[in-house]
Amino acid sequence: MVSDHLVGTSSGVQLRRVVYTNPMDGVTYTYLTNDFTLPAYLIVLIYKHRWDIEKIFHELKSKMKERKSWASSTEAKKSHAIFESLSHNLLLLFEKHMELTEGLCDEAEVKKQAGRIKVQPAVIVQVAKNFINSALTRATQRTQRFIRWVRVRLYQDVPWSESVARLREIWSLPA
Repeated sequence: MVSDHLVGTSSGVQLRRVVYTNPMDGVTYTYLTNDFTLPAYLIVLIYKHRWDIEKIFHELKSKMKERKSWASSTEAKKSHAIFESLSHNLLLLFEKHMELTEGLCDEAEVKKQAGRIKVQPAVIVQVAKNFINSALTRATQRTQRFIRWVRVRLYQDVPWSESVARLREIWSLPA
């Protein structure tokens, strides 16, 4: 946490400004809120998870092609949202299952993520102790490669070993 203090607008409205620098990459984030009761770390955590939710919506709209509800009644829209949540969670569980039972992980995506994070060696110990970066595992987007693989394999009548071999090809690093 860099700072947590009250600020005012020209119209007299009082807000709270929380400034946080992520030790993983050195990026500074500024959050404005009208909540004066929650601790600063919780404000940062809430905004971080709000971003994760936005990324899940992006996955549903872009990668799973769920751009609008197929129904008009409130109850039907709720059901649609539940089915979308279920599909996202099933993809998460299935990806984890493939890691645990088949020893597969998306090596290409892991390499991409590692390239995005600019961690300084001296910061690694600090990051390990940083609650905000370790509080919850991010369950955001599945890759387009994985979603396509699942989509294709649901409709093909092929042996499981062949499907796993294809996922291994898709997830491996290019030679």
